[in-house]
Amino acid sequence: MANPNLLDQIADLSAATQILNSSVEALISQWKADGAESQILENGVLLPSKASYDAHKTILGAIGKIQELVSSPPSD
Repeated sequence: MANPNLLDQIADLSAATQILNSSVEALISQWKADGAESQILENGVLLPSKASYDAHKTILGAIGKIQELVSSPPSD
């Protein structure tokens, strides 16, 4: 029977990749929908829409989790 820790890591990696994929798709959709009018000018800097910002932060979080999971091999 497989190690429960290994099964947990596999499930976590699968979940993180699903989150990454859905967030990338959301960001792509948002980029397609975003025009100059959807960006916010603050202190002379154009900021992304909230949806783009949220997708970006989720992508970075998922990448960090994936890096953590693949950097440490499953323990027995």
